[in-house]
Amino acid sequence: MNRKALLANALGAILIALLLNGIIFFFHWDQTDSGNLPPWFSPPDWFVGAVWVVLFAGMGAARWLALRRGATRPALWVAILFLVCALYPFYTGGFRLLPGFIGNLVTVALAAWVATRLWPHSRPAAALVLCVVLWVSFATVVVAAELHWL
Repeated sequence: MNRKALLANALGAILIALLLNGIIFFFHWDQTDSGNLPPWFSPPDWFVGAVWVVLFAGMGAARWLALRRGATRPALWVAILFLVCALYPFYTGGFRLLPGFIGNLVTVALAAWVATRLWPHSRPAAALVLCVVLWVSFATVVVAAELHWL
């Protein structure tokens, strides 16, 4: 696996993230209709979208790093994590709060598990997936605050 494969994995992931951002903004899923005000520490929607572009690129690179080390099963788990993240706006009904909270918990658990599977093969790949754990953990706190659970 060469650097062109790395670029293909990362750029493919970025294109999917950009497409998803376009769908989210086209259908106005970025606008909450819950009546709840976001907490003061909630980042703006454009920033959230930008972070996901970076996280998707990181997952693409993590998949490449795993494949480069011959770790096909961990690479498959990265692809599954990527799919779970990509489908998030759809299975949460356009970012509804309670399904989003549950989806975040599942995503954090899956990403942490994937990182543990990657660690023996590629610590940089595991670190890239841990970025997903950190970001989605933060997003879970934002959603919990918006639900007035904090």
